[in-house]
Amino acid sequence: MRRDCQSRHSSGFTLIELMVVIGIAAVMMGLAVPYAYNMLNKKGMHHAIEVVTKACQYARAQAIFKGVPVDLKIYPQRGGFRVPNVSSGDRDASMPTPPSLRSTQDNEGSGSGFYSATLPPGIQIQMVDINYTEYKDAEEAVVRFYPNGTSDKLTFVMREGEKKPRKISLEVITALPDVEVIEGVANAEELIQ
Repeated sequence: MRRDCQSRHSSGFTLIELMVVIGIAAVMMGLAVPYAYNMLNKKGMHHAIEVVTKACQYARAQAIFKGVPVDLKIYPQRGGFRVPNVSSGDRDASMPTPPSLRSTQDNEGSGSGFYSATLPPGIQIQMVDINYTEYKDAEEAVVRFYPNGTSDKLTFVMREGEKKPRKISLEVITALPDVEVIEGVANAEELIQ
């Protein structure tokens, strides 16, 4: 009889122990699911920043690799971005789109492809300033990237609802995009300095 009592206590978990473990697991899942959902569903401002920065990075890469100036076309009224096909003269015309920059791949002409993307719904463009000229109300604006890694000066400001605006700017010397949150600004006109 003594042997039965020992084996009953040493085998398995009690119902209370199982419920505690299940409760802890439920709390951990409750905390992790919203974070994982936001990471998998890039929407809103996060996706908009990605669209603009990748368009700039792709145009810069095309200009450097092909050795010719490349234009990034911005369509402020539609919230669209496009880097059209460019010919490279003497260079190899087939530069594939890097997977990290691939949005729309088109194999027309030389097969070099192009980048094309649109801002997600709910994003308001507040400023498209190229070389100190405002193009927010224009049908098309063009930012030129050069083979030496430089570009036109671009300041692009966008906002989602009542959230703080985001400013993406290109430094003319490096042509690399820089993103910053704008604090204490009511409208885009206050940014012009």
